[in-house]
Amino acid sequence: MPFTAAEWERQQGRDDYFFLDRNTDIREALVWWNNLSPWFQSQGYTVYEKEYIDRKVDWYRYKPTATFSGETCFPYAYIGGEPDGRCYDQLGCGLGVARRHPRLIFAQDSESRHVCIKLLRPNSDEFKIINFLHQQTKSWNEKNFPCVAPVLNILSNESFHFAVFPRWDGGSCEVLPWFNTMGEVLNFIESILKGLSYLHDNRIFHRDIHEGNFLTSHFGCPYESHSISNQLRQQLRSSGQMMYALTDFDLSLMLPAETDLRSCWLPIAESYPGTDDKPYGVLHGELSFNPFAYDVGCLGIALSSMFQHLCPSLPLLGPLLSGMLTSNIDERLTAREALEFLTENRRAMPEYETLQPSEAGYATNWECCDHWLSLSPMLTAKWARYKFEHPSYFMQQVVAPLCQRVWGLKLVQFVRRFVSFKLVLLK
Repeated sequence: MPFTAAEWERQQGRDDYFFLDRNTDIREALVWWNNLSPWFQSQGYTVYEKEYIDRKVDWYRYKPTATFSGETCFPYAYIGGEPDGRCYDQLGCGLGVARRHPRLIFAQDSESRHVCIKLLRPNSDEFKIINFLHQQTKSWNEKNFPCVAPVLNILSNESFHFAVFPRWDGGSCEVLPWFNTMGEVLNFIESILKGLSYLHDNRIFHRDIHEGNFLTSHFGCPYESHSISNQLRQQLRSSGQMMYALTDFDLSLMLPAETDLRSCWLPIAESYPGTDDKPYGVLHGELSFNPFAYDVGCLGIALSSMFQHLCPSLPLLGPLLSGMLTSNIDERLTAREALEFLTENRRAMPEYETLQPSEAGYATNWECCDHWLSLSPMLTAKWARYKFEHPSYFMQQVVAPLCQRVWGLKLVQFVRRFVSFKLVLLK
């Protein structure tokens, strides 16, 4: 082993946070990963090799060392589909995963299958969750896959722990190219809801749900796999073979198994990390919040930004999003309830499956979008319990602006310590 974690932190002057943080210079991170390459080789994994494109300007990329020619089996991703077959020259374009996160690197196993290796924080909730998922992955297959990133292996030595995942595509690329049918859109939404339901069933609070943490079981050349010229991705969607999953447990918490989804409350500071776009329930100087309702709200925001323009064409979508986003936390859908709503009403409305969805134009803020626009009176009455409830006028016009200022937030939280949450003004 080249360094221990403590030695690396001392060399870099980083004693106050975990090394290979998102703020780490990417070239420093790659030096560290390259030093580990022989050890990974001894464990059966070959890290993508560095290839210079232009040494004069230090321009290079990382690419696979071997071509995988076997049959794609779960949980590994489908590869390629580029019309000119140049996929393997481009698979490791740029710095690959490491460009987004210094604690991730691409590699291949002994059968040349593509994997992603992640450095884990020791003694963290992430480490507990990864160990749990590793045990569960052994029993997963195409039929019972819970739409959470599979963990193939955990590597350990005297200094570090690493999780090995199959390499899937992600980072907001899962919707590219755009879907051909509403059925494909619903398959995606259903998968992500299934993933969140699985996490919550096992009392895992994700805490960082956004579009960048969704995965899809196909990747190829970054310049082609997301375009309409890549027929494989479109074929996988139309045939129902494409899989989607939730990933990234850096900030996640594993709560006790007996935790109740409805009555669990955490200190408001636990909502500060993660995605910047927060749902109702943490925006108005609250002192505590429900973590599971928070996750559902974050997913509702992500799905709204991607699909809320389809609400007039797909009736069930508006009530689903409204039920996930409402400011009434007691009435907000759980992940399992949202999944059941979608699957039940999808079966009852098969005529929408083959419609072609329009691509998103200008994205309206989720707080301003009328998800019920164009819904018939009959369906409006049928789904009335899912109606979106805005915070009170006082909360929006007085409390929310105050909470944008440090002194105002402290004032609101001070008042909340002595005034009941049930009062109309602070509801």
